[in-house]
Amino acid sequence: MTHDVTNKAPHERTIRPAGETESPLLARLHKECFAKAWSQKQIMPMLAMPGAFVLVAERAGTAEGFIMVRSGGGEAEILTICVVPSARGHRLGQHLITASLAHLLACAEGEDAKALPPLFLEVAESNQAARALYVRMGFEVVGKRPNYYRHDDGSQETALMMKLQP
Repeated sequence: MTHDVTNKAPHERTIRPAGETESPLLARLHKECFAKAWSQKQIMPMLAMPGAFVLVAERAGTAEGFIMVRSGGGEAEILTICVVPSARGHRLGQHLITASLAHLLACAEGEDAKALPPLFLEVAESNQAARALYVRMGFEVVGKRPNYYRHDDGSQETALMMKLQP
């Protein structure tokens, strides 16, 4: 299932599901976005988790970011979302989250076929840009994990747990 973000002009972005063999691409994108990036070895088993999916954002055939989501037990969690620095500031993160919500809804079965599960994520307390995006999309802080993130300099940072209740 492909979720077009805009028209299909060659210079416009599209969002598509990641293939099973794309862990090298995902690892490269993650490294462009995070100081403590996930390796290809770490990403491969995540792609195989039941209920997990990855959507990749591209422009003119070049990947600019992705979102990895895991769902199960009546809820879902954004495991990671990344947008390469050169593509930031164009609401690509918002488009990835919106596409993942559409994917979750399309995959819902039975009585829940018309209801989105609550969607959770964790974000570093200092990541103001990401926090602003999540609040704009309706996420609310529901908890904190002190000293969750460990930085190379030895410092630690609190993770905010956020929830979107559709």
